[in-house]
Amino acid sequence: MADTPAAAAAPPVKEEGIKRAAPGDDAPKYPPPLKKNVSAFLHFCAEQREAVKAENPEITGKAGEITKILGQRWKALDGDAKARYNEMAAADKRRYDAEKKERGGDVPKPAKKDAEPHETIIPVARVKKICRADPEVRSMAKEATVVMAKAAEIFVQNLAVATHAVASTRTLRADHVAQAVRDRPDFAFLRVEFPKVDYKPKEAGPKKGPAAPANQPSIASFFKKPKPEAAA
Repeated sequence: MADTPAAAAAPPVKEEGIKRAAPGDDAPKYPPPLKKNVSAFLHFCAEQREAVKAENPEITGKAGEITKILGQRWKALDGDAKARYNEMAAADKRRYDAEKKERGGDVPKPAKKDAEPHETIIPVARVKKICRADPEVRSMAKEATVVMAKAAEIFVQNLAVATHAVASTRTLRADHVAQAVRDRPDFAFLRVEFPKVDYKPKEAGPKKGPAAPANQPSIASFFKKPKPEAAA
C-alpha cells in the first residue's frame, strides 16, 4: 500500500496590527496607533479635493492653493449642507471612541532607547571644523573625530558638575564657571581664559524717564500742592 502524502502544514495565522519580534529581539512590540477622528471640514475636503483639482488643473500639486479654495467653498455652505459633514464627523468620533475603549486606551509609546556609547550630542561636524581650523591639520579620520567629540562631551559634563558644586542656585552663571576653574586643579589650563575678575552681572540702575522738553514743566510739578498765599 502506497504511503499517502502528508497533509500540508497550515500557514501561520497572521495577527493584524501586531508586529512580530525578530529572533533575539526582546523589545516590546506595540500595535499601530488608532486612526484619529477628524473634523467636519476635513471630511468635506476629503470628498471635494479631487473635484477641485479637476476644475483647477493649473494648481495641481499646490496643496496650499487647493486648501484655500476648499476653505472658501466650506464657508459658502449653509447649515443644511454642512449638516451631512457634521454627522460624518460625529460618526467618526464614535468610531474612534469605540476602538479606543476596545483597546483599553491609547497605545503606549515605545520607550526611547538609551544612547549608544559611541553616540554623541555635540555635532561631529562641528568638532571636525574646530580641529581643521589648525592650518597644520590637513584631514581627520571619522573615528578620530567621533572620539574627540565624545571627549568634549565628557569634559563639558565634568565642568558642569564642578560648576554646580560651587553654585548656590540651579542657574549656572559665568562667575560660577570661573570659580570652578579656579578651584579645580584639573581645569588649570583654562585659567588663562578665566582670569580672576567679577563675572557677576551688573545690577540694573533706576529707570530714567524721558527728559522734559525745554520750556515745559515736568509732570511732577502738576501734582505739587500750591503754596499758601501770604497774608496781605
